[in-house]
This record gives sequence, C-alpha cells and structure tokens, in this order.
Amino acid sequence: MIPKVFFIGMDNSSDQPLIDLMLDSGCSVASISSGRRNLAKTIKRNLVAGNDPLHTISDSNVYINMTYFENDDYIEGNQYYRQLYEAYPDAYFILNCVTEAIFVKNRMNTPILEKCKEIMVAGKPLTTQEVVWNWITYRTQHHATVINWFFGDDIRAERFLMLDVDYDNVSKMVNFVAKDYTLNIDNWIHSV
Repeated sequence: MIPKVFFIGMDNSSDQPLIDLMLDSGCSVASISSGRRNLAKTIKRNLVAGNDPLHTISDSNVYINMTYFENDDYIEGNQYYRQLYEAYPDAYFILNCVTEAIFVKNRMNTPILEKCKEIMVAGKPLTTQEVVWNWITYRTQHHATVINWFFGDDIRAERFLMLDVDYDNVSKMVNFVAKDYTLNIDNWIHSV
C-alpha cells in the first residue's frame, strides 16, 4: 500500500496549489470534506471512539485542509498529527506554510473569519482583532510543536518536511515523496 501524505499546516496556507498539484499527479485528495464527512470532525470522532483517525475516510492518498467550524465547535484537525503518525508511521508529513501576513490575508478572505467571530468567550463574541490574534498564536505554537516533535526523533524526522509554499522550490516536495509518488509539476503555479 502506498503511504499517505498529510499536509499538517494551517488551512489557508496556499492549499489550492498543493491540492491541484496532487490531483494533477493522479492522487486521491481529501480536502475539508471527504464525501460528506468533514475531515477534522471525523478524525476527532474516530479518536474519541478509540478508532483509527481515518476510520471511514481512509480511501484517499492525500489529506489537506483539516478544519471544522460550526456554531461554537472549532477544530484545527492538524493538531492530530501525532495520532496520524502513530496510525501511519510510513506516511509523509508536510508542514505547509506561508508567511504570517499571507496566512492572515488568506483567512480574512474566507467565511472562517465570520464563523470565528461568532464563537463566544465569556458570553460575548470575539472581535476581528481577537480572532486574528488567536490564529497567529495557534499557528506559531502549532509550527513550533510540530517541528520539535518530528525532529525529536530521527525516524520521525525522515517522514517530515517543512514547505514554504510561496518561497520554496516545489522540487523540495517532489524529492521528499519521490520514493512513492511521481508529481507532475507541469502545471505548478507558484504563488509568488
């Protein structure tokens, strides 16, 4: 069985070029919702039930955009990278990232902002400034913990790549997954 690829960066970190690249390369990609199931919500439910994180959604090769928002329920599915690694130690884990400014700009241009503002803290909705501060704080902490965890073990480090989607050459990712995937970069659109 071919190893899976998990993009564990924040949603809205130039995901679409990565999705297009993987699809153009013949990969089965699960993004946000796989079928009618949201990835983050399904992973969380599976783990709470004691199942494999991808139980019922394991039919794809590539997983990206693992975020869920509804009412007061907000899940950043990328937080489950450890559980995904435990279940799939041969998988490729790619921390896709962009600069903080691009990340905030990308998220501000989606429905995520308004949904996050609806989340109540101490009985009142968050302001735009509070939402952005929370995104930046979580993103900074997520990147640090992911990097430290993967580089804390030589075997895990071999399965990990940090990819700045806007500034790294796509060949960095092509070479990283080359043992199991042949990526078609003919249509790669570099954001910068």
